[in-house]
Amino acid sequence: MLNEDLNDDTRCSDRSIAGLSLSVIIPTYNGAEQLRELLASFTIQTVTPDQILIVDSSSSDGTTQVAEKYNAEVIVIDRETFDHGSTRSMAAKKARGEILIYFTQDVLPVHRRVLENLVRPIIDSDDIAVSYGRQLPAFNASEAAAHLRYFNYPEESSIRSFADRNVSGLKTVFVSNSCAAYRKTQLADINYFRNGLIFGEDTCAVGRLLEQGRKIAYAADAAVYHSHNY
Repeated sequence: MLNEDLNDDTRCSDRSIAGLSLSVIIPTYNGAEQLRELLASFTIQTVTPDQILIVDSSSSDGTTQVAEKYNAEVIVIDRETFDHGSTRSMAAKKARGEILIYFTQDVLPVHRRVLENLVRPIIDSDDIAVSYGRQLPAFNASEAAAHLRYFNYPEESSIRSFADRNVSGLKTVFVSNSCAAYRKTQLADINYFRNGLIFGEDTCAVGRLLEQGRKIAYAADAAVYHSHNY
């Protein structure tokens, strides 16, 4: 369930924010119930995406039917061909938006301003190529899973550049495509995401963007519920 957002019932009248179009990209596989909640949450966001693009790995549980019910565009691929990098790159190239917003099927926005707050850093600064949101423990999170989320996703927003590697080390490139936004032209400049990575396609992309002089923003006010009980 989404929290009411700061008693603010104002809804943006435009389908884009600051004149920039938004495409939401979600890879899916047998996630009908989770996807239904996520797509329903978009209907009450203060910013409406121009496009919702689902890339489905041949689900058998009705995931694509759920997506179509919410007017999402669906691309079906063979599940054996899914790759964290190349699948997201393919979707990025097909997306029409100037800002690409990636989610995974198992996240749920905490409030109505998640999309708006997630893309705001990119809109406010041409230097920022990527922003990512805060992840809070899911309702069924174990104690260990909850601790990991609070450790990796603090309450304060921040902006990092390549120079911060001298202090922050690997944390400089920390990011998660479970809730992240990219300026498409800058992502295209690095040829999108690397293929063949078993994980960390997002981290690899951020590292390359930072090397080019771009910056990454952590938007703590763009919060989603998302965790795993490993």
